[in-house]
Amino acid sequence: MGLTAIDVPNDWRSPGNREFNYTFQDLVSWFHARHSMKAGIIIAPHFHADKLASPDLFGTTTFTNRFTGFPYADFLLGIPSTAARAYPPIGYRRHWLNDNFFVTDDLKVNSKLTLNLGVRYEYRTNFTEATRGDLRREHRQDLANLYMNRLLKGWRNTKRGEQFDAHVVNYADDFVILSRGKAAEALNWTRQVVTRMGVTLNEAKTCIQQARKESFNFLGYTFGPHRYRKDGHWYLGASPSKKAVARIKEKVGGLLEPGNTGAWTEVRDRLNQILRGWSAYFSYGTRTQAYRAVDHYVADCVRHFLRRRHKVSSRGTTRFSDDVILSEMGVLQLRQVQLGPRS
Repeated sequence: MGLTAIDVPNDWRSPGNREFNYTFQDLVSWFHARHSMKAGIIIAPHFHADKLASPDLFGTTTFTNRFTGFPYADFLLGIPSTAARAYPPIGYRRHWLNDNFFVTDDLKVNSKLTLNLGVRYEYRTNFTEATRGDLRREHRQDLANLYMNRLLKGWRNTKRGEQFDAHVVNYADDFVILSRGKAAEALNWTRQVVTRMGVTLNEAKTCIQQARKESFNFLGYTFGPHRYRKDGHWYLGASPSKKAVARIKEKVGGLLEPGNTGAWTEVRDRLNQILRGWSAYFSYGTRTQAYRAVDHYVADCVRHFLRRRHKVSSRGTTRFSDDVILSEMGVLQLRQVQLGPRS
């Protein structure tokens, strides 16, 4: 008895089309007297992913003789009779099963007659949408980006930036409107436009803030007044938000959980990769306090992780001190990344 086959072919038919077929097959044979019995099972899950995109990548524009009487003249004047934009790619994923089970018996009745008896059962499911939650999130994100593009286009075409003395800063469907004295008017216009588009603003994240006096969070940063700790004066700046610091701590804690039995070098490299990526994103503005908080948390987590692994009865502050963790153990220190390499 043994696993007789594992087949993992990949079929890439187009940049957005992916199909994965996994086949697991096992066979059991049993010989006794005049019986030669075999039983087997084939489990074959199939996964298919694709993105439906418009065949016209840049949309279509048609010029007829509607305006000048000559199609080419309409083209030279840039007056199309019809125009259509391409719709954004819409991703979908689906899976189905194709399982088989069989039992056979070659029964030798005599030297001239052998009966082959058997039964085979096949089970095939219909197409089912795979990872529904992820797919819905993809669709929502695609639609959100589409509506955001429409909003920005309306903002530019109607010259709202000049009217409200404002600028829009956005990333995907998150945006901030920076206005001099006309924030309420800008917010009212935005609400009206998104309502006409059939969507609503996230009221929990929508508010008007006095940026020179109040802080606001955007894309993981906290923008607004900051206090210089040495002399107490205030300045306008940016720093990693409390939520961003909490998220990196949660990620570090998840990596250094007691159930992680990987080699320390692998764990350390993954930890340093996480810290390096986080510090690369949060490399702007005032970050000393956030870096120190993360460094202290990482040192404590690593100390507890190694103390459990090496079964150290004490708190491990001597054997796994901060200096040992950051030097001998090779853990990345964000504060040192900020200061740069030592000369």
